[in-house]
Amino acid sequence: MMKYKGGYFRLLTWLVKKPMYRKYGKEKTRKWIRESNAVYRKMLEESDDIGSDNPMAGNTYMGYVFMAIWKAADGEIKVEDFKKVTQEMMDRPLVKIIKGGNDMNRKEDVEKMSNMLHAADAWQKAHPEYVEKSWDFHFDETKHKDGFYYYFTRCPMETYAREHGFDFFTTTLSISPLKNAEKLNEIGKDLESQYGVRYLFSDFKKKEGYKKSTEISKQYDMYRQYYCGCVFSKEQRDREIAARG
Repeated sequence: MMKYKGGYFRLLTWLVKKPMYRKYGKEKTRKWIRESNAVYRKMLEESDDIGSDNPMAGNTYMGYVFMAIWKAADGEIKVEDFKKVTQEMMDRPLVKIIKGGNDMNRKEDVEKMSNMLHAADAWQKAHPEYVEKSWDFHFDETKHKDGFYYYFTRCPMETYAREHGFDFFTTTLSISPLKNAEKLNEIGKDLESQYGVRYLFSDFKKKEGYKKSTEISKQYDMYRQYYCGCVFSKEQRDREIAARG
């Protein structure tokens, strides 16, 4: 059982309320948010304790807010619609201030993120009673010469979803023309065999999926990163754009 912290619930429901008003109307939004508080509490009661002071615990507290709203709506919220609502919330200026505006192509921000994750790993090593329930960190400093490489092989939210009837998991990466959907699906299938949650095979770039994603981004005035992710990709794209004049 995780300790209840109402601050996460109050902050995030306040931030997501306006985008939900626009999509679902005030009456439904207020009803779902009101009912989601009990769902949120129940989810925490059913979850393994990973330590309320765990630096990574905020991920669970925040993620559960959105899962609780979705569950409280009892099927009336479609996943694709809710993704747009949460994206609109994330684009709010206040949220960007809260997030801190880190840019993973700036060396100082990469170092800040690396230090934060290493500190979280150190906290967990100092609290062995939570090791089998919380995130596990794997770092490899040789994988990326201008950044850092890490991954998890355990996630408390995945554990909860698996144990409480969430049917599938998938990845959105296959929407990119530069991503190998066959390889992504191979990894997904392997994870399915490890965790027992069905993987939803996908290749979202099919049927003009990538084109549709760009149209939706324009419609909702979403930011689209124009390079792959690393500083080398950004420099290459900037040179290509400058060459086109």
